[in-house]
Amino acid sequence: MPSGRSRIILVAGAIAAAVLLAVIAVLLFVVDTGGDEQDETARAWAQEVCGDVQSWYDEVTSLDDFFDATSSADTNGFGAAIDARVADIETATRTLVDELEAAGLPDTATGQDAERIVRDLAASLERRVERVRSASDDARDGGILDGFEVIATVAREFDAGRAETELAVDELSELDPAGELQRAIEQAPACTQLRRTFSGAG
Repeated sequence: MPSGRSRIILVAGAIAAAVLLAVIAVLLFVVDTGGDEQDETARAWAQEVCGDVQSWYDEVTSLDDFFDATSSADTNGFGAAIDARVADIETATRTLVDELEAAGLPDTATGQDAERIVRDLAASLERRVERVRSASDDARDGGILDGFEVIATVAREFDAGRAETELAVDELSELDPAGELQRAIEQAPACTQLRRTFSGAG
């Protein structure tokens, strides 16, 4: 059975991969208008979005270092240490939500539907982060048992968030795909690096 640390890292990797799939699905719905200028714009957009997801992934998976450091015999202040890491998760996730919302979507026939799906997902992730924050607030002055309860809450909320992200991917997949941004994903260095990151974490 995976340890608390292993479960957090596995769940973090899974939801990061699901977020990437959702981002790619959003990118692929655009109608391909062709042209070098459009391709360059699409590449820049894909580069920015993949870079944002990579930054989020790196921040969340840094939990590995935290759990290594707190696995020693001294567990004094463990709840406070967990609270500090939850603050990092909270900041990283809300930053990603803001960046995905700010990235914008092309003006196409299906653009409004795609934007609604992405914004609904962002709102759900925001609510889940708030639940994690609430659990951490309750455990701030507690000991190691309260700290592990927060870890369980993080795992539970991220697991549910992953399922919601996968549902969003299914909905986005029903929108019209096209080739312009598919090429952008293949050519953007940040997207290539992100794929390597997820492949190495698999």
